[in-house]
Amino acid sequence: MSNIRLEKLLAMETLRADDPFVKFALAQEYAKAEDTTKATEYYELLLDKYAAYVPTYYHYGKLKEAQGFIAEAIDIYRKGIAAATAAKDTHAGNELKEALFLVDDE
Repeated sequence: MSNIRLEKLLAMETLRADDPFVKFALAQEYAKAEDTTKATEYYELLLDKYAAYVPTYYHYGKLKEAQGFIAEAIDIYRKGIAAATAAKDTHAGNELKEALFLVDDE
């Protein structure tokens, strides 16, 4: 995969290993390149190590939706709503609630 942006982000990750934004940007870049395995790897790392990083939940949920894993997307959205509430991030919380509403049949 010849992607200059991806190469730059990987270099940045070595310099800023504990920066969740860099890991999020890598997940996004891999998702954009349709490398869902690597995107998932980074999203899972974010959920495990940086659970308070709210943007992860929406984008990872959307990836799971696109893959047809609706139950997983629902779980991710629900956890994201809780994280957004804890962070007092009303905007992200509302986006996650809307995403959940659109896929949850309950």
